[in-house]
Amino acid sequence: MASSAQALDCDHDVTRANFSDKLPIIRQALQECSFYSFDLEMTGLFMDSCHANYLDDMQDRYAKVRENSSSFEISQFGLSCFKVSQDGRSYEAKTFNAYVFPEPMAFDLSGGTGTRKFMCDAGAMSFLAHEGFDFNKWVRQGISYLPLRHYEQRVQQIQQGYQQPRSQVVIDKLRDIEFVARLLEEVKAWLAGDEPVLQLTLANSFERLLCFQELSKKSNFVPKPEGKTKEAEETRGEAPSPDEAQPGVTDKAQGQEEVAEQAWHRGFFIKKVEVNGMGQLQLIRTPTPADLERAVAEDQAERIAVMKGAAGFSAVMEAMRDCRRPAVGHNCLFDIMFMMAAFVDPRLPRHWDDAKKLVAAWFPGGIYDTKHLASLLPDEMLLQETSLGQLFSNLTQPDTPQRGAAAAAMKFLSSSMDMSLAIPEVRHADGFTQYLSSETGANAHEAGYDAFMTGAVFSILAPLVHAASLSQNSGRPMVPPPEGEQQGPSAMDVSDKEDDAASQGSWDVDAQYQPLPYITQHVGRLNISRSDMPYVAIWGKDPVLKRPYVLHLVNQGPSNVHSNDVGRRLQAAGAPGRPKVSGLPSGSVLGGYLAEMDVAAMKEAGLSMDELVEKLRASMSSVSPTAWQVQVQEMGEGVATGRGVGPWMIQSWVDFSAQKQQLLQESQVAERGGRSVKRSRVAVAQETPQPAAEPSSLSSVVSKCTIS
Repeated sequence: MASSAQALDCDHDVTRANFSDKLPIIRQALQECSFYSFDLEMTGLFMDSCHANYLDDMQDRYAKVRENSSSFEISQFGLSCFKVSQDGRSYEAKTFNAYVFPEPMAFDLSGGTGTRKFMCDAGAMSFLAHEGFDFNKWVRQGISYLPLRHYEQRVQQIQQGYQQPRSQVVIDKLRDIEFVARLLEEVKAWLAGDEPVLQLTLANSFERLLCFQELSKKSNFVPKPEGKTKEAEETRGEAPSPDEAQPGVTDKAQGQEEVAEQAWHRGFFIKKVEVNGMGQLQLIRTPTPADLERAVAEDQAERIAVMKGAAGFSAVMEAMRDCRRPAVGHNCLFDIMFMMAAFVDPRLPRHWDDAKKLVAAWFPGGIYDTKHLASLLPDEMLLQETSLGQLFSNLTQPDTPQRGAAAAAMKFLSSSMDMSLAIPEVRHADGFTQYLSSETGANAHEAGYDAFMTGAVFSILAPLVHAASLSQNSGRPMVPPPEGEQQGPSAMDVSDKEDDAASQGSWDVDAQYQPLPYITQHVGRLNISRSDMPYVAIWGKDPVLKRPYVLHLVNQGPSNVHSNDVGRRLQAAGAPGRPKVSGLPSGSVLGGYLAEMDVAAMKEAGLSMDELVEKLRASMSSVSPTAWQVQVQEMGEGVATGRGVGPWMIQSWVDFSAQKQQLLQESQVAERGGRSVKRSRVAVAQETPQPAAEPSSLSSVVSKCTIS
């Protein structure tokens, strides 16, 4: 008989077929682990208008990530749970590779459903196919998932639905009158017999609505007493006695008629069922009020179970939150926001500061980014290439120069500082050896294997960053100097005196696993690709970008100006070299363009930024008295196709950033108060359209809901 470990290995992937069996194992692995790592594969990364720009600030970059994560879907989810040994010198990993497919029916907040839609990028699909991704397994066996906000709201609607009064439909068309007459005749005949169930065959949802309405009316089944008019019957009614009360009784203020109608025990329960793919109604005989209550409870439980099944893999997201262990990703900002949109709430906050709070609530144990950690190490560690595959190969394979340098650093610091530092060994736990023969990276870009590589890299980077911090603080070099030579400390800075995320934040790792002290200052610091931002901080403040060679420009005439035209205008006005110009996204608080001056050309020309501004003033008609604002007039027709004729406003990055931050704060305050934001305080002639206001405050429903 095969052992449970062997049986687990036979099921290489987590799919819809085995998810119910694997979920308890995943939960247990998360509860027992020291840290866990994750990785995602998606149907795409970038919408056409949402590519990263080098000069993005974090709000604009987040707006693009937000749009992308709400447009594409997750196709594969990798999770690897690492448990440290008692002596701290090795880790065991339990790795899961899950195919996930969004719940096909999109549940809206009014209780209706519609077909779920998402984007696919042909390049991303081709890449996955090249890497051996099983698209049939993804669609047919992918574990469903539903945002937990939708799950919680739909469960509340189900629980409250039996008490909600239904709006009345006026029946004035002949075909509807005839339908109701046939319906009542059929139901009365069934009630006169003893069959427990009556299956109704209905043509559409409107007929279902008529059924609910007419079968709930006492007047359709109980003859009116002599001497009572229809009007008196409908207006007076009789209040139910306590033992006659039924689920669905409305507040007394809604009228005695509604009380009387809903208190009346009609002798059956109306249950919605699916027959041949169509919604139909089934009448279930309930002779007593107790039978009716039991039928209501059973139906409610069934409907909640359906929603629980639809939520599916979102239960893993809950387990990750509830274990309160450190999470590890590689270059993981995209992964995190995709997880938030898919499993928590598809309507992510508009503002980056609010998004940070949402992420922090779902990762209470902290997040570490191996891309950022690798960037902290000195050049002598030979980690210039920080892609996941290269880091894994260089740090885990025994004969690489990087592994040798890491081992030498650990040994040297241990001996020179009289302490124990070593590179830990990583191995697969029993029953989780599906990647045992893939140590060289043959399964790269399978989410489970990438998650394992991420955790393995972190297990080595953590003591290396710790050692580098000790080296810096003690003044000793990180690696042994050549024999006979003296060497100073490593040229690196693994701390940030302006912002200690661990001290300013409120992350709360479980006491069972405390990371190395010099690692915790990097908790929540995520790498930002294609940017001069060193990182962004989920806990604490993001680094302040100075960007002294960047200007913000807004055209105060026609808006159809290409960024190349702006660059040529700057050159014509005296800017040396080739300024790099990029347009701000349409949803940005401030529109216009950002221009990075050619620093090398400026130095060659002997120009400072102040001198450049004076040069611009001398070349253009200046009307601004401030040091950094110059209003420039078009140099003449025919320049750069002659588009965008009109004056320009130019300001420094510092002024632009401060102005934008003020507007963002005003926007947050206004949105939380349900008010629109006016931009009259900013003299920007080229207005940009603002997205519709969305709730930006965090809901306790999202941060605390549970699939039980």
